[in-house]
Amino acid sequence: MDQNTVIAIVVGVIGFFSFTYVSMQEVFKYKLKKEQIRADAMVKAEEIKARNQLELEALFQKDGIRTENIDSPMGHRGESTAADDRETISRKDKLDERT
Repeated sequence: MDQNTVIAIVVGVIGFFSFTYVSMQEVFKYKLKKEQIRADAMVKAEEIKARNQLELEALFQKDGIRTENIDSPMGHRGESTAADDRETISRKDKLDERT
């Protein structure tokens, strides 16, 4: 084996290992970025769920207060008005839009 062949083989082996190392680093960066995106999406989904839950609780509490006012002697006696019906439908539409 002459010296030129040995040099070519050594350069080829070094090139192969360099390429493999660089490729592995890129794959690791890609996987890390993918995991970060997944984690961010999960956090965002949890934030949205928590915010929606708070809004629902606020609506239920508001309905509970309105129901207590209806049951009081000073409030009307359970007759549903057109305005009440429109407000209820409006709330349902808003909730449907969020989901």
